[in-house]
Amino acid sequence: MKIIVKSDGFRFFVPIPTAVFLSRPMVRIWLRMMRQSQQYVTLPEQAVKAIWNLPEESVLRLCDELQRVKRKHKSWDLVEVETSSGQQVLIQL
Repeated sequence: MKIIVKSDGFRFFVPIPTAVFLSRPMVRIWLRMMRQSQQYVTLPEQAVKAIWNLPEESVLRLCDELQRVKRKHKSWDLVEVETSSGQQVLIQL
């Protein structure tokens, strides 16, 4: 996974190892941290139901599918944003 930020004469690049970030142990750690931080974050009740009550197996399947897409397509744009002032943010799988 890559996060690329481009601005006037400035380019910022953050490589993130997808296999490590989306591995099952890391996903379980992320889920545990999210659920523990629930008391510190104020969200609308619908968002709380949607985010914190996700079954662990569903999240693991999503991460497995993202890894499969990464192996198949190598580079896939997840988010691409450009501001009116010309700054760009690109998140690639």
